[in-house]
Amino acid sequence: FQAEDGIRDYKVTGVQTCALPIYKIAYYKNQENFSKAFYLVDSMIQKDPSNERWWSTKAMLHYENDDTTNAILAYEKAVTLFPLAEDRLNLALLYAGKGNTKCLTIANELSKGGKGTLNPKINFIKGIYLNHIGKKEQAIDAFDRCIHRSEEHTSELQSPCNLVCRL
Repeated sequence: FQAEDGIRDYKVTGVQTCALPIYKIAYYKNQENFSKAFYLVDSMIQKDPSNERWWSTKAMLHYENDDTTNAILAYEKAVTLFPLAEDRLNLALLYAGKGNTKCLTIANELSKGGKGTLNPKINFIKGIYLNHIGKKEQAIDAFDRCIHRSEEHTSELQSPCNLVCRL
């Protein structure tokens, strides 16, 4: 694959086509060729800076490249463009791993959204944050709530668990 092909193949003709560049970015990431992956995603951002998907992809690349600071910055941009729950959860998890209270704000906002399936993830975020700031007993309680409320949603927790375990 050539990064330039991804740029040339990305066309906006009433419908945004982003599958090919996304596949190429994933290919480069899987090959641990982050420089090409970043080049392609940055090129896509230059062409379409208001596309949340590119910013979210850039955030995940930074995270996969062990750069949580820039991952946070990219997720913040993605969330300002289009506040998808998934991006907000990932941002909250990264904040929690840094001990940033913004994770609690996001968790509380998401819990007000009325989606019961998010409760285990929200408790997980709170557990990570509480553990980070040294409140071990409260963290254990949050993790217990997470486990007890997530038996039917176990697969939904696997992605956040994998994300935070690397922090």
